[in-house]
Amino acid sequence: MSSWCGKNVTQYDAFCNNTNKGCGNSNVYRRIKNMNSITHSILNMFKCSNRSSSCKTNFMASALALILLLTGAYAQDNGDFTDSFRIDDRTFVNDAYHPLWSLVPGTILAYAGIEDGETVEQIITVIDETFMVIGVETRVVEERGIEDGELVEVSRNYFAICEETNDVYYFGEDVDDYENGEIVGHESAWLSGVDGATPGILVPGTALLGSRFFQEVAPGLAEDRVEVVSLSATVETPLGTFENALELFETTPLEPDVEDTKFFFPGVGLIKDDPLDLVSAVPEIDFEAIAGTGYNQIDPEFTDDFRIEECTFINVGRNPYFILEPGFQIFLEGDDDGEFAEKIVTVLDETRLVDGVETRVIEEMEFVDGELLEVSRNFFAICQETNDVFYFGEDVDVYEDGEIVDHPGVWLAGVNGAKPGILIPGTVLLGAKYYQETDLETALDRAENNALDSEVVTPFGTFSETFETLETSPLEPGDESIKNYAAGIGLVFDDVIFLTELTEASTDLVDSGDGDLVGEDITHPDGNVYNQILLTGQSVTMRTDGSEI
Repeated sequence: MSSWCGKNVTQYDAFCNNTNKGCGNSNVYRRIKNMNSITHSILNMFKCSNRSSSCKTNFMASALALILLLTGAYAQDNGDFTDSFRIDDRTFVNDAYHPLWSLVPGTILAYAGIEDGETVEQIITVIDETFMVIGVETRVVEERGIEDGELVEVSRNYFAICEETNDVYYFGEDVDDYENGEIVGHESAWLSGVDGATPGILVPGTALLGSRFFQEVAPGLAEDRVEVVSLSATVETPLGTFENALELFETTPLEPDVEDTKFFFPGVGLIKDDPLDLVSAVPEIDFEAIAGTGYNQIDPEFTDDFRIEECTFINVGRNPYFILEPGFQIFLEGDDDGEFAEKIVTVLDETRLVDGVETRVIEEMEFVDGELLEVSRNFFAICQETNDVFYFGEDVDVYEDGEIVDHPGVWLAGVNGAKPGILIPGTVLLGAKYYQETDLETALDRAENNALDSEVVTPFGTFSETFETLETSPLEPGDESIKNYAAGIGLVFDDVIFLTELTEASTDLVDSGDGDLVGEDITHPDGNVYNQILLTGQSVTMRTDGSEI
């Protein structure tokens, strides 16, 4: 592939070539010479504007990157907790069932316990009433707090469920504090759109260990935040014992010494809010029906159970950080210990049935100094209910001198006990830890969401707020890799290689005359011109002279 309008990638990486793994070791390098890098990006945009078509493509790509720089990513973070969530392009419902927090009117959950020697009670009722908040029609959920038989608080809480991710959004609450039957205050009341308050997430559509996020985002008024600390908690209540429940650890910066623990069980909702235990429910809980329906988590640190039985899978679509549309293609280049590394990632017009799911095939081609090193075929599908991108396995061919010599890391969901992993969650939350691959013998890659605001400077442009993951594997202790994803594009940095170019989905595909969809030519420094031929049912990467790789 041609260099970045005359700028060799090794020159571009010069300022970080003293690290062990090039630019992948630290966030710091991506901020070094930031203004210099932006200046070079702008200058190259104008230099390219009157040159070849490939440079014009890079000109448009840089323009797109700068637009994304101005508009930002889809989520922000406040230190260690995610505190901003997408709402503008989301569709919300207010009367739907959710396994952890139902918004079906008529649902009633009652709790009781002892606190400081007093009997405390709480009654949560989903009422047949809605309330408009910042353009979203939310469901009203009433909570009544009772101490020693006396009403002390009534709150009206406003919730809605995001159809795209199944997250339960919390839009605010009105609070009436009581003494001797009279309203005496409205402590902790807040509303999205008022005094800088924005919606939080009460519970996510997909619970991932380590996730940290704000439930209430009202500066100075209400700032409850939680961390997912367990998916295998055992909780005893007067109604019965719940195995493998979700545990949330709750704090607030407004009261640093106050801590709380809440437990949720799929199909029931909140079962314990220390010191309150669930004592009754409407509809009544069918313990036989919910037996064994908790989380089947094994690893105590990284999520390995994603409740895929609740998913409807599609193989064409988009996650904010991942595009699964035939014809979409990204090109990455960089210096890897003095060698010129390249990767071409192509979404093929091909599917494969894996473990009962029709997945989409994505081909990755890796080159070192112009020589083909590896071709992998990876199998993905998107869960419609949560927008999580699931990874179902891969076939791998390793090349030497143009010949296939090995197949390392091959795995497939449904084979040898392997299950699908999550490549990218539908909602990206700080701290989330999850397995991407789940074959105990050959592939156990796992990721941790490190940051939502990492700046990455690439030949394609500068991205000020990327989602960053740290990838590790228990099969290779000590080996770490950093990846960064930009909203609306996807992968922009992979350990030592940077995004240099992309091809939008489908629009660059033409009919070859034989019913085949043919992609644009790919020119490599080795002098060969490659073409991606996308066939129904198969994919063959060929040189333009017709010879197959």
